[in-house]
Amino acid sequence: MFTPELDFLARYTRELRTRLVLSSEPTEGEEPPEELDAASVLQATFAAGDDTLPIIELAERFRLDEVELDILLFAAVPRLDPTLSVAIAMLCAPFPIDSPCPFAWLRMISARDPQRAWVEQYRFNSDQSLRRYGLIELLPKSDRPFEHQYSDLVVPGDVLGLLRGDQPLDERLVGVARRLDPEPIPAPAVPPSVIHELQKIINGHDESLKNVVIAESRATLAVVHGGRGGGKSSAIRALTQRLGINLLEIDGDLLDTRAPDHIEHTLSLAFRHVALHHELLLIDGADRVFSASRPNAAALRAAARKFPAMVFLTVRDPDALDTRLLDQIPCRVKVPLPDFANGVQIWDQALGMLGIHGVNPTEAAERYPLDGRQIANAARLLSLQEDRENIDETDLRNAALAQLGENLKGLGAVEESALGFEHLILTDEIKDQLKEIVSAFKNRRALYEDWGFGFRIHRGRGLICLFDGEPGTGKTMCAEVLANELGLVLARVNTSEVIDKYIGETEKKLSQLFERAHPGLNLLLFDEAEALFAKRTKVERSSDRYANSAITVLLQLVEHYQGLVVLTTNLKSGIDPAFERRFSFRIGFPAPEKVERAAIWRGFIPDAAPCDEELDFDLLAQEFELAGGSIKSAVTRAAYLALRNGTGLNMEVMLEAGYRELASTGKLVRQDWEE
Repeated sequence: MFTPELDFLARYTRELRTRLVLSSEPTEGEEPPEELDAASVLQATFAAGDDTLPIIELAERFRLDEVELDILLFAAVPRLDPTLSVAIAMLCAPFPIDSPCPFAWLRMISARDPQRAWVEQYRFNSDQSLRRYGLIELLPKSDRPFEHQYSDLVVPGDVLGLLRGDQPLDERLVGVARRLDPEPIPAPAVPPSVIHELQKIINGHDESLKNVVIAESRATLAVVHGGRGGGKSSAIRALTQRLGINLLEIDGDLLDTRAPDHIEHTLSLAFRHVALHHELLLIDGADRVFSASRPNAAALRAAARKFPAMVFLTVRDPDALDTRLLDQIPCRVKVPLPDFANGVQIWDQALGMLGIHGVNPTEAAERYPLDGRQIANAARLLSLQEDRENIDETDLRNAALAQLGENLKGLGAVEESALGFEHLILTDEIKDQLKEIVSAFKNRRALYEDWGFGFRIHRGRGLICLFDGEPGTGKTMCAEVLANELGLVLARVNTSEVIDKYIGETEKKLSQLFERAHPGLNLLLFDEAEALFAKRTKVERSSDRYANSAITVLLQLVEHYQGLVVLTTNLKSGIDPAFERRFSFRIGFPAPEKVERAAIWRGFIPDAAPCDEELDFDLLAQEFELAGGSIKSAVTRAAYLALRNGTGLNMEVMLEAGYRELASTGKLVRQDWEE
């Protein structure tokens, strides 16, 4: 099909052939014809201002004048029509040149006015538009490496394609970038306000390009940040679909595998591509490649100064970016994690696309509030089931929990619990309070959404529970029971990994902990919480100020966390009073009474354990005032004694183990206990 782009190139090619022939050595005494002064086809097109032609759009976007356009076309057309090499060879004779080069163009335009060659030589300098923007490249000839006049003038493939009316991707970007056409995609599960904010940024960028005084920083950089899988990239893709424009997407992790000089070249190519084709550039997962520990921020800033591109960087934490880069990014858009309604939409889309119809999206969203990426992966895992028509709750739970992976990464130990209320030997009052926690957690959505409490309560929507009692009274065990009853994965926080001696590191690790923990799938357990939640002290030394800072950060994180957090302590007085109003439930765990101790002794003896005689659990409960944890240790010690003696469990080893455990707790023991 003969398009307007091809028609223009054909007319320019015919005219260029004439100019080349007429510019060859004229007959002695003849005046060179006036046709050599300029490219009339280009002049007429430029004067007409037909912005549907790529050459005119190119001129506007890169602010090229007619002379620069003539050089660009002179370099490009012979690549499209190799027969022009004969005319170029005639023009450059006796020099062995038959391809576009600065010398050939300068010789052509100076046929009537030799001084023009001197005037226009600067057009080929590296700081001029054509080379600065990478629209042409100079490739030195091997026999004349330092003579730029004789270097080949090369037009990159994507620029050639643009002149023809095509939109090819530069082959040097293949492998690290992909181009997405504005095809219909499912609506992203992000608030409309996010899409609106992104649209405003793009509109502002387009408006800024109309300002002809802009000489530098013509790219607009915007950071889109939020939790992993929150829909950052999906929102940008949906916006390009709405605008009907293409999106060039670079994988930040793949880009980070390249050498710094290669990264700089790749960014320059990508920026030029989107500037050429009026597309958007997305660098997905830019946290690592442009962090302060990487030398790549300068390359991004350099590309931003050169090209009028609209660039989005998706990151989890914008503060992880190099500060020198952040200073040049005025636009930040936060994408919140999916709420319940968005979660239903994402589950419905993910399951529907894979043909899974046996799962209720509403129930899945309520039971497993994953982020967008996790939902997609869970649905993909479900699609691998042999019997996709009979997917049950166990399959769904396994697929959802598989998405947690190593999300705490050393900050906590992830455990699954099989303990239920039937395993607890506690007072009915404590059990009722634990069941109240279970009920409250299950009814959070109904409270905040159906009953409208969400309009009144914006912070503190999570459940923060304090379990206070002496060691071994069952505090940690109750946290395990809660996790099992609610189908949560217990995340036991590793205090030694979180607390750091370096200034600011503790706050950073605490932030990472609460960011990585999933409110709908993790129960955060802080054992011996007084180590982290200690009272703030009067500032007398600089270390006091930094310690207080960590507690302040923790207060904010706890208040904004929307999941279930359990703190256990045997030193309630050591916890900062500011946490008191943030506790949803406070449960005291007293030492067990005699009846409870007897039941605990009995409960720790497995059915498979051999007993040589009937064990008197009432006597053991009376004799030893031990908490549940100590009773467990005593039973284990008694079993080891029996194995050493070659017997089964009997009162002798039970009493011996009980007395030894009692002594190890620091309590007084009768001297005659061994008799």
